[in-house]
Amino acid sequence: MISQQRDYESRSLLTQLQAENMRAFKEFKTLQDARYGVQADYNINGQIKLSYIADHLHNMEPEFPTYDEYFKGRSEREVDKVLLLEDRVKETMKKAGFWQNLTGKSKGETSKQASEKKKKDK
Repeated sequence: MISQQRDYESRSLLTQLQAENMRAFKEFKTLQDARYGVQADYNINGQIKLSYIADHLHNMEPEFPTYDEYFKGRSEREVDKVLLLEDRVKETMKKAGFWQNLTGKSKGETSKQASEKKKKDK
């Protein structure tokens, strides 16, 4: 009888804790959704302002390039950086012995195809 009463009390306590946790979770979820909505609105408004400034900055100050002119120059610099870094990685890998020069291999050929091609040429 006493064990049944303790079992009932522990179940009711567990049910009560689960209900409290569910309420807290729903409150957290509601607040999180509200924060997300506010942040999304802020990001959209900020993007609109930045777009306006980027589109009209050269009208306010003629010395500033248009966005397209700036982006073209910037993208060219970024491509140059990437190619330089790619070459540095290749050189470092060659020095470490991880990179093998694949001579006689055309683009799209596998090593097996390249070796068969060499055998035919001999």
